[in-house]
Amino acid sequence: MACAYEVSDIVVSRAGMGVLTELASLGKPAILIPLAGHQEENAKYFFRQIGGCCLKERGLTPEKLANEIEKLLKDKKAQEKLSKILKKFSLYLLKNRGKNRGYDIGDCEEKSDRPRHRVSRR
Repeated sequence: MACAYEVSDIVVSRAGMGVLTELASLGKPAILIPLAGHQEENAKYFFRQIGGCCLKERGLTPEKLANEIEKLLKDKKAQEKLSKILKKFSLYLLKNRGKNRGYDIGDCEEKSDRPRHRVSRR
């Protein structure tokens, strides 16, 4: 999958922590369609702070997904911003690996007025 991620401009994926970590390490903007449960939590907290798009599978149509893909593909500025933040988050994950706590996305960003959120490590 790493090769597929590397050549893509954006990724459409589920929201397991492994996928989110891979996307962060490559700095790939994504549209997430999480499975119910912990993936919804991962996606919600991960992208509430970072940005991007998280869609619920229920009621999702091919047209709606295509529209979201087209919007993100056209918005190069948003892609660059997401990529920059994801790469910082990846470095943060590497620096703090093995610590028994949730990841605080706010710790890897520049100063922000936004509230900090935890990413589930399930």
